[in-house]
Amino acid sequence: MDKIGIVDGELYFYIHRDGRISKARYFRDLTFDCLNRCAGNCFRTEESARMHREEILKMLKGEDDE
Repeated sequence: MDKIGIVDGELYFYIHRDGRISKARYFRDLTFDCLNRCAGNCFRTEESARMHREEILKMLKGEDDE
């Protein structure tokens, strides 16, 4: 089990740079999934992804960088 409570093979939701929300199966050995998790762009529900969309988009687009 990963630190967000997801295990290999489970569905998770993530946000694209253009704001779309997609789902994928999580595998801890896949770089893409690890990057999403480390960036905080790994959500157990689509609703949770929608709730965090604006903050993730700011991060993905490099806004508020100092």
